[in-house]
Amino acid sequence: MAFSVVPRVNPPAGQGAIGVQLADAGTPREGFFVSLWDGLRESVMIVGLTFQSFYQLIANLVTRASLLPGVVGPVGIFSVAEETGKIGLIYLAQLLALISLNLTVVNLIPFPALDGGRFFMIIIEKIKGSPISRKVEAGANALGFTLLIALMVALTVRDVWHLF
Repeated sequence: MAFSVVPRVNPPAGQGAIGVQLADAGTPREGFFVSLWDGLRESVMIVGLTFQSFYQLIANLVTRASLLPGVVGPVGIFSVAEETGKIGLIYLAQLLALISLNLTVVNLIPFPALDGGRFFMIIIEKIKGSPISRKVEAGANALGFTLLIALMVALTVRDVWHLF
């Protein structure tokens, strides 16, 4: 990129002649165990934020019948990963960790066709004292799977639309 700039003669305090100031970036080095603890703490925070975001996604789908702007499907994830990879390997690793935590949370949601849905059905069976009909379970899983595929298709269409 090339820019034409004219330096200021008397820049304001704390600013450079062209309005650019360098700042320290990054995170300071930490010991191994402190890093593990900080990583666990950050992961728990991200999981909590993911639950909140998932709730907002569902609420927005139900109340406004629209997807939140920041939600992307496989095409969008690839685009974000490609851009993140250009910045640096550590940022790509952080993105992959974030995606992994998000998939963990989504998989635990008590929704049919996901592991959380199966766990929910097991809890219902334990409370009820008898197994849920396999026909009911298969129907719930088919409906849940259909809704998940519909969401994935909608996200993919929107991602492709944003490419052009």
